[in-house]
Amino acid sequence: MEKGQKMKNGTMIGLAIGLCVVAINTGDAVGAPREYKTKFNAKYPAAAENRKVALIAFGGDEGENFTQDLNSLLQNTFIDGEPYFTVLGEAGSRSATKSSGQEGAAAIAYGRNLGAEAVYLGTASVTIRDIPREESKEVCLARTGGVVKQCAQSEVVKVSCRRIEGTYTVAPKVIRVADGKVVYSESISVSDSIDKCDENTEGAAESLIKALVPGGELLSRLAPKSKPKQTAAPITPESMLVDLRKKAAQQISRHIAPYNGTVKVDFKEKGADIPKAAQAQFKAGLEFAKAGRADRACGIWDALNTSETAESPTLLYNLGACAEVLEPDSPRQAMIFYSKADAASATPDPQISTAMTRLQSGSGR
Repeated sequence: MEKGQKMKNGTMIGLAIGLCVVAINTGDAVGAPREYKTKFNAKYPAAAENRKVALIAFGGDEGENFTQDLNSLLQNTFIDGEPYFTVLGEAGSRSATKSSGQEGAAAIAYGRNLGAEAVYLGTASVTIRDIPREESKEVCLARTGGVVKQCAQSEVVKVSCRRIEGTYTVAPKVIRVADGKVVYSESISVSDSIDKCDENTEGAAESLIKALVPGGELLSRLAPKSKPKQTAAPITPESMLVDLRKKAAQQISRHIAPYNGTVKVDFKEKGADIPKAAQAQFKAGLEFAKAGRADRACGIWDALNTSETAESPTLLYNLGACAEVLEPDSPRQAMIFYSKADAASATPDPQISTAMTRLQSGSGR
């Protein structure tokens, strides 16, 4: 183990100064998991660097609709309260190319004429199937008993159902105007399926009563009616299409722009393994953590990370939690600290083990 290793060679303090991380839920116990707001980098930094953009109409049966959704998403991408992209020209212009989705010199020239740094283009298509089917369901025709009634006669009826299946496919590209390089290219596929059945089995039961039971028409009128259920808006192929299109656009957003998110971590409170001379600073860090200021707490603890404290499981663990919050795109850094804390512990530590498992599964995000 390297003595007194700083997070990324001492960058923790710089990160703490540049990023104010605030706890969402504020409890009294620092050891209780908290959600901290933080910023994640774009998956494709080279695309994110180009913030003045132009859109060429996407091809495919969903091209026009998706272009408009992507335009809206880009114009409504805000980071720290400020718009991130500037969309130039007419969204989805087809004048830049002979055919929608064509790449090359014409697209680059279109972007250059507008003063754009990058041009967005691609294809979008959708497949939605609405499949009717039937299911068998048992309904009660007659009940007996007092307050708690039991079914005396039942029958199996056919219930109308439908299965809606949808797949939305997008192949976006971002071409950098300066050199014509493709800085982003992905194949995105979003799918969903929903099964819906007619819940009005009461009507089917009434029909059976009339058909099978003598005097059934009178019995059906006298039978107690259940209260109508409040249901959400019906799922239709059209509503699924809107949802799939939105999800596909959101995936692209996380590829091409940084975004705000949350990380859930906890910090160790008891520092018995920390040298006496460093106790006051360690506790000062805890006070900032209690106030939801992980940025200040982590800066203090990073300064304590010297050769004298390099074997402290408590400090190493807290620095691992700090790395999760301040460097959410670099889980390896947090795992290094957690592994060192685990190696420095004389006995298994559930808190350390839980953190390592959380990091491996990504469930803290």
